[in-house]
Amino acid sequence: MHFKGTELFGSLAVSEFDWAFIISTGSYHLLSGRYDEIPILDQVVNSMKYYPRYIGGAFFYIGIFGVSVKVKSLIEVFVNRQFYSRAN
Repeated sequence: MHFKGTELFGSLAVSEFDWAFIISTGSYHLLSGRYDEIPILDQVVNSMKYYPRYIGGAFFYIGIFGVSVKVKSLIEVFVNRQFYSRAN
């Protein structure tokens, strides 16, 4: 099976996480006052070492969400089967 919605969600999630990372690290460097002398390009290069951990955490939360949605749907199926079997 091929789900286009899943691909769209995945690509949107990655782009949103990218923007959040850029805004988060950029605002930290801009507003903290600790990195005033460092050029912007060096700040970008230095912040990229944190990106794999950041994106890994984001995908962890997406995975937890996906599992919880699947468990919820399985519970609903089980409850509906129990209800309909008692009704007959």
